[in-house]
Amino acid sequence: MEFLQALAGSEVLLPQPEGHGEQTVLPIMQEQDGQQFIPAFTSTERLAEAGLAGQDVVAVGGAELGAHWPADPLPLTLNPGSEISVAVPPEAMRALPNLLGS
Repeated sequence: MEFLQALAGSEVLLPQPEGHGEQTVLPIMQEQDGQQFIPAFTSTERLAEAGLAGQDVVAVGGAELGAHWPADPLPLTLNPGSEISVAVPPEAMRALPNLLGS
């Protein structure tokens, strides 16, 4: 629960496709086994570890991200490709706005 509260009150970096304009896009990546997820990163260093250095990013608050989480069963993978990677189930993402200030 502490992790989710910290995530709700933190900002994460979402990689954005080229030419995304003003609109924030939830990027979807796919693992080798075919599982899809939405990647987010805690720093530009973690972004570089994933091979995405120089990628356009947008900083989004965790609670705000959770408030706009899609109905699809996609988890968030925080820092994919890093030793400190964490998967957050979609239900937990949608609950983040309720954890702010708890």
